[in-house]
Amino acid sequence: MSSTSRYLNGMRFALSRRAEEKEIGDRRSACPPKPKCIRGRRREIGDCRGFTLIELTIYVGIVAMILVALVFTTNVMYDARARVRTSSIVHENISYAVQRIAAAVREASSVTAPAAGASSTTLQLTMTDATANPTIFRVSSQRIYLQMGTSPSLPITSQEVQITSATFTVSNANPPSVRVEVSGDKTNAQADYSSPFTLSETATIRRE
Repeated sequence: MSSTSRYLNGMRFALSRRAEEKEIGDRRSACPPKPKCIRGRRREIGDCRGFTLIELTIYVGIVAMILVALVFTTNVMYDARARVRTSSIVHENISYAVQRIAAAVREASSVTAPAAGASSTTLQLTMTDATANPTIFRVSSQRIYLQMGTSPSLPITSQEVQITSATFTVSNANPPSVRVEVSGDKTNAQADYSSPFTLSETATIRRE
């Protein structure tokens, strides 16, 4: 093969090589660039690396701890609210009953029962008002009832509160005084929500 033929063959090979390189370059320039990840955030989903198993486990653990803390806090708040409500109901009922009995004693003209120096679970007062004479306080079915004159007995404590004891003690003084002591708790209360309460007050008959 002559030198001219070899030269021509070399030129053809070089031109063919350049044409192939140009075609490859054109193909590369025609393809869109791959999206890049910036600090773990993906510009396009599916082209960057996702969460690893360790990262996913950590995230799930954090969410689980937050949920447990929320449930625990909610339970604590519910229990505290239930205890406060129970205590409030018991205190209000017993306080009202004791104040109502003490007010009746102050308005009475005398004490019929119990006798002076004695105690009883029933208090009977003689009133100057004929429609309220006699006024009787007694405990029945774990509630305190009031009867005025010939009217039927009516409860002055709620069904939500059970009266465990009510004692009326009359002094030997003149005019006599009555010491009222009432104890109670929430009706059918669980041990965690029990709120026993005792209140006493002494009232003296105010004779004109």
